[in-house]
Amino acid sequence: MLPLSGGERPPFEVLCERLRNNRVVCLMAERDLTRTGVEVDFFGEPTRMPVGPAKLAVETGAALLPTHCWFEGRGWGFQVYPALDCTSGDVAAITQALADRFAQNIAAHPADWHMLQPQWLGGLSESRRAQLRSR
Repeated sequence: MLPLSGGERPPFEVLCERLRNNRVVCLMAERDLTRTGVEVDFFGEPTRMPVGPAKLAVETGAALLPTHCWFEGRGWGFQVYPALDCTSGDVAAITQALADRFAQNIAAHPADWHMLQPQWLGGLSESRRAQLRSR
């Protein structure tokens, strides 16, 4: 686990190094915790998602493999999907493709996705949406 800030090196630099060394990097990517993500359509509503996964794939050439896990009885279901096409270098389009995959997976297992903060832009106050637009 890497700290978002305060580490010896920026996390993006560390993650790029790991990917270039053919190591696996797992990221939670359906929530824009830094508030610097791109706007995507998610379940038919606008929200923001982080660009880190797409930027890492574009920067390093590493495969971006959407992955989903869910509860299955007393165990887990787990699926790794084929790599997203990142050859365009279009971080916003790649992030939208990732959002689309997340939406499909969440729709298939809605009880296993937990949202503890506002996710959609429409659920934010106008002043909060204005702050996001100004970034």
